[in-house]
Amino acid sequence: MNKVILFLTWALSVLVLPAGSIAVTEPHLASGTNVVVHKRTAENSYESLEDVELNKKPVKNYGEVSGTVTGGPAEQPLAGIKVSAFTSQSLTLYATVETATDGTYTISDVEPGDYCVQFAVPNGVYVGEVYNDIVGDDLSSAEVIEVKTKKGTTDINASLDVFSSTVGTVCVAL
Repeated sequence: MNKVILFLTWALSVLVLPAGSIAVTEPHLASGTNVVVHKRTAENSYESLEDVELNKKPVKNYGEVSGTVTGGPAEQPLAGIKVSAFTSQSLTLYATVETATDGTYTISDVEPGDYCVQFAVPNGVYVGEVYNDIVGDDLSSAEVIEVKTKKGTTDINASLDVFSSTVGTVCVAL
C-alpha cells in the first residue's frame, strides 16, 4: 500500500499517512506555509508532489474575562470565590471558575458579546456581589461588560465586604 509522507522542512515531525490523505496537526503552522510533500513509490523511494497547499482550520476569535477578587479591610486576595459569566440578554450561565490563591481568575474562550459577572461566596464569610461593586446576586443590576474577539476584558475586579450580623435587641425611640 502506498503511503504519503509529509515532511515539514523546518519541524522535527514526520507524518505517515494513507495514500490520498494529507493532514497537518501542528497548530503553529499558518496557512500558506511552504511544506514539502513526498509520495512513497513502489521502489521505496520518494517523489516530490507539486502544488500542495496547506489549509488550516480557522482559529476561534474568542476572548477572555479576568480580574482579581479581594476582601476585608486589608483587601486581601480571596481564593475559592466562584466567578460566573452570564449572557446579558437572557442571563444564561456561560461559564464559572474559581479564584486562585492569589485571588485572580480567568474565564477563557468567551464568545464575543455582552456579559454580566457574578462573584459568589461559598463560605458565607464575605458578601457576594455582581460587577461593578453591587452587593447581592441580582444580575439585572450588574454592569454589562463587552468581550471582544481575541482580546482580554481585564480588571473585572471585586472587593467583597465581610459578612456581619447583629445579635441582640434593637430598640427604637419614639
